[in-house]
Amino acid sequence: PSVYLMFAAVLQAMFFPGLGFWPQVLIAIGLIVANWAVNLVALDAGKWVSNLGAILSVGVILLLGIGGVKVLAEGHGSATTFTWSTDSMIPTWSTAALAMSIVIYNFLGFELMSSASEEMHNPKRDVPRTVMIAGLLIGVFYLIATFGMLTILPVDSISTTSGLMDALQGAFGSNPFTDLVGVGILYAFFAALIPWTIGANRAAAEAASRGDLPGVFATMSKRDTPTGAAHLTL
Repeated sequence: PSVYLMFAAVLQAMFFPGLGFWPQVLIAIGLIVANWAVNLVALDAGKWVSNLGAILSVGVILLLGIGGVKVLAEGHGSATTFTWSTDSMIPTWSTAALAMSIVIYNFLGFELMSSASEEMHNPKRDVPRTVMIAGLLIGVFYLIATFGMLTILPVDSISTTSGLMDALQGAFGSNPFTDLVGVGILYAFFAALIPWTIGANRAAAEAASRGDLPGVFATMSKRDTPTGAAHLTL
């Protein structure tokens, strides 16, 4: 739900400045219902929703990197001053404590792919390989996005809601292209939680089939989707 509240806040910042609090809440609730509906279709159909979101996310990250390079190539220099020293590179206990919750949060969900192992050709090989590849790619993409954002915008002026669009507009201007990218960002927000909920519902259904959860969680549809868990976690 927090991601969908962020979706509504970003929508308000980008396209509807006058959008009030309760309309944003209703948008978030609508997205939750849409997420639930995606969970009721077959995994093959649901995964394309998240796959498209992932492709769009990578595209936005690459645009941020390109935007950072563009700003430097135009001779504007970096908007953020980087200090390359040992003291600045080694985190302190206070900064590490602040960052730890973010680091842990970003690792959540890796285990959920195992709940769909019966739909994989070779889960014993594919799950560990996917975890390693995903970890490396995520690290690279984080570095690209961080470089782009900090090169285009001063670090102390980056907004938690409109920061992405501010950076893209700072590099490429405010035009139909950046508006289209904004729509892609909103879709990526929606799609980000799809694999989490699919995996969590399948894990709950598997646990119920083994007697670890009430039997209602194990109810499956004709399309082999965990409808019982989806209804109860809505």
